[in-house]
Parts: sequence; C-alpha cells; structure tokens
Amino acid sequence: MPARDYLHVLASQDGGKTAYMWRDGKGSWVSFADTTTGITTTPTRLGIELGEEPWTPASWHPNGRHLAIYDNDDLAVLDAETGEILQTQGALDIRAMAYVERGERIVVGDSRGQSTFFDAVTLRSQGSVWVTADCCPAASPDGETAVLFDDSPDYASEHWRIIHTATGDVISQGDLPVRLSYATYSPDGRLIAVTGIRGEVLTIDVQSGAVRRAPTTGPSDEGLFIRFSPDGSRIVSGAADGTVTLWNAHTLDLLGTVATSTGAEPVPVSPSFTEGSDILAIAAYNGRTYRWDTRIDQTISYACTMAGRNLTRDEWTQAFSDRPYQKTCG
Repeated sequence: MPARDYLHVLASQDGGKTAYMWRDGKGSWVSFADTTTGITTTPTRLGIELGEEPWTPASWHPNGRHLAIYDNDDLAVLDAETGEILQTQGALDIRAMAYVERGERIVVGDSRGQSTFFDAVTLRSQGSVWVTADCCPAASPDGETAVLFDDSPDYASEHWRIIHTATGDVISQGDLPVRLSYATYSPDGRLIAVTGIRGEVLTIDVQSGAVRRAPTTGPSDEGLFIRFSPDGSRIVSGAADGTVTLWNAHTLDLLGTVATSTGAEPVPVSPSFTEGSDILAIAAYNGRTYRWDTRIDQTISYACTMAGRNLTRDEWTQAFSDRPYQKTCG
C-alpha cells in the first residue's frame, strides 16, 4: 500500500483481504488489498468520520467479500473487490457493530444499552434487545450466538454476555478485569479470545465461562487484534508497538514474538493467518506487509543465521521461553 499513516488496518477472517482506512483534508477513505496478489482497489471516499479509538470501527462479512464501516451516526457496507459502497444507513447511534448469523444480519450496540439487528443487505432494522454492546462484539462460527461486551463505569473492566442471536436471550455472562480492543471466536466455537488496551490476552471458555489469562511477558502496549489459527491450536495478537505474539490457544503459553518496528515511533500491526496455521501476514499501519513463517525449524534456522553461532542458554530462553534448549546451528 502507499506509504502513509493509516488510522485502521483490518484483515478479513481468512486473511485473503486487508482493508486500509485513513483520513486526510478531503475526508475519510478506504482501500482494499489482496494479500496474495498485492492488487489494491482505488481509494473509496467514505461519508463517515473515522475515529481513533483503540478498536477498529469496521467488521468483515464472514465471506470476506463485504466490509461494514461505521462511526457514531452512520453505517456503510462496501464491496471489497471493487471498493464500491453498496449500502448506507444514517441517523443511527452506534457504539459497536459486528456481522452475526453467518453474515445475514448486523448487530449494532447504542449508547442507551440497546442492541439492534439489521438486515445485512438492506440495512433495515429487524428489532432490538436490551443488551449492551459497548465494544468489539464477535459472532460464533455457527452463527447462532454472539458475545457482547459492556464497559464498566470506570472503563477498567468489561462484562461479557453470550446471547442467542435469534432471540436476544442471554445464555451466559461474566466479567473480565481489562478494557478490550478486539475479540474473536475459535473455529470450533468453544473459546473466545480477547486482547486489551494494555496488551492483555485472555480466553473465555464458552461452555464453563472460565477465564484464562496469558502471563505478562515484559513491556506491553495497546493490543489491537487477536485471531485464532484455522485449526484452533494457536492465537496471534498484534499490538500498537508493532509486536506480533504467538500463543498456544489452550494453555496461553508463549510460542514466539517478533517486532516489525523499533525506535521512538513504532508502527501498529494487524496480523492474520494466511497459509494454514503456520504462516502469518502482518499488515503494518504504514502500508508495509510482512510474512512470518512460525514453524519452529524455520525459526531455529533463522536464529542460527542471524547470530552466526549457537545461541547461549540465556539467549535461547529469551527467544523461545521454556522450550528445551538445543543448539541452533546443529
């Protein structure tokens, strides 16, 4: 993508497309890039005032062909292949938004603590429920449920509710000791992963409601994105300081971390799995894209190449955490 400071960068669920959003003196814009070919759409001018919140004001349709973008008052749906605006709806009150029911409907949370469902094609209202959605709702893979988050009065924690999207009935609920930026379901629908504004990573067991928190691993920055691998075994998180971290999805053990930028002005990143559960595409907020092959044999070989020798045990621990030590150069 052209070099500029993008406000928001969001990859589709399958990693095939990435939406780049920015603002200049002429308005707010979006352009789509194909992750495989690098082909981009002509920038589309939005009639929406893009904000700078910790969360991204957009949601991908599960099929990766449509993107919905919103501000406090307006909602627009775009074709990711052409950049064309397909439908708009104004005079709304929007705090959070997401596709639900396999992309057939969109749920919108407002400032009154009400969530309204809209037809995903026509954007016509289809009824409301009194369930709050202040941030980053996410839909289950089967389309039957969704998780909604309610900010605490001091914004220090979140109350989560899993609802049945057809009825609005609350199935289960609980609390998280963080303020969130992004949430997502695992491919099998059994876990919900979230990241917070201080880089926290947690999972919620959908059936039991049990919450697991990843251990702190040094300096943390604002968490922006979190995604499961296609096989559900791994989680990747991206932060505002340009770091991308890989976790074991079931234990939240640290598997590896890379930094795409260093220095006084780090560049935020949006990672996604693009080739199975091992290869990551990392879209940076300056238009650059990186590829991370997370296979351990590739990582160890790269460590040998970079150091030109075997890592010391301290260096190994820093790079590979509690993985048993082995010589990186054979």
